[in-house]
Amino acid sequence: MIQRTSLTVLLAVLILFTAAIGQEKKPPTPGETTVKVLVPNGGEKWTEASTQIIAWELFGAVTLQPDSVQITLVRKGALAIENNVLLASLIKPDAKKWDWMKIGPMEENLRIEVKAFFPEKKTSKDMSDKSFAIVTGQDAVTPKPLPHDPMPHDPTIKVIAPNGSEAWEEYSNQIISWELPGMLVLRPDSVKIGLVHRTSKKDDESKPKTTPLVTLVRPETNQWEWTKIGPAEENLRIEVKAFFPQKKSAKDISDKTFIIASKGVTPPPAPPRSAVTVTVPNGGEKLKVGATVKIMWTYQITPSMNIPVPDLPPSRYVITLSRDGGLTYEETIARGLNNTLREYVWKVDGAASERCLVKVSLTGQQNPALFEDINDSFFSISSDVEKPKSEGTQH
Repeated sequence: MIQRTSLTVLLAVLILFTAAIGQEKKPPTPGETTVKVLVPNGGEKWTEASTQIIAWELFGAVTLQPDSVQITLVRKGALAIENNVLLASLIKPDAKKWDWMKIGPMEENLRIEVKAFFPEKKTSKDMSDKSFAIVTGQDAVTPKPLPHDPMPHDPTIKVIAPNGSEAWEEYSNQIISWELPGMLVLRPDSVKIGLVHRTSKKDDESKPKTTPLVTLVRPETNQWEWTKIGPAEENLRIEVKAFFPQKKSAKDISDKTFIIASKGVTPPPAPPRSAVTVTVPNGGEKLKVGATVKIMWTYQITPSMNIPVPDLPPSRYVITLSRDGGLTYEETIARGLNNTLREYVWKVDGAASERCLVKVSLTGQQNPALFEDINDSFFSISSDVEKPKSEGTQH
């Protein structure tokens, strides 16, 4: 009887321990921002009374900056919570690292826990994968450098502002911002920001002019203040290019143009929110010349959008294509499509490009473009010809 009871207790402890580990390593919900401890992550031997860097990363569909971060020293690895020590509580930290000064005393089997607190009472935490130790000077081991490329794919960047239709006053100060989406966001070694000018009809339209604005070395934030902007100009975009370790880079450009308005001149109002949304293609598609593909979109107006209902009977859809990353949309795929349509079958043709975008516009008699939308990110067209299936048709 005693032996059976002991086995039952042991089994219960094992189940609780397994459940605790499973809860700790539960995968994040898609779209949420989560935290990952980078250093120390196991095997380090840090000298007592030295200063060491504790580092972490944020990853998710779109990373959010936490309101606060708590750093805790966990004793006896991950098996006990008693006698843990709160090392720091950082309010809105600008960087994802913290200097732990005069560390100690000497101890083994330690881990670091980082817990991030986000808006709407959301939290995320992570712990060192393995234990580290605080030792005397003669036993110290130099920690491994931070991983430079833990991502399973190439880094990407997304311009947030300006992203189209802004009217900034000449000589004012404005914030240029961007995001680094991906499984694990790395800080770039440098970031270059350029002002892209729409080329005149008289110039070579295949080569837009770009004026360098700044080069930031190891920026700790995803924004830069552009001071005393100008001169006044229309049809502008911002290009942000980030350079990462191992010669990797990523760049993006504003989806639509913005203007710098003359000081004292009232800028034109921003266009109303679009009722048209392009759903296919939406980025990443690899199309071949000669292939037949569908372009799809939705159309919806709700009272909360506070926009006028267009003159639907005479309105028509126009679909245009850009092969230069959105700088121009001079190729018309289809024109005069009935306003009840929500898709169009397109026979892919023309030159190859890795930076293609599709724009769907609803046009009317009084307004050349009532509503319009562009697919979210680039798709590609390759010159590998696919056997034609059918001509473009309406549905």
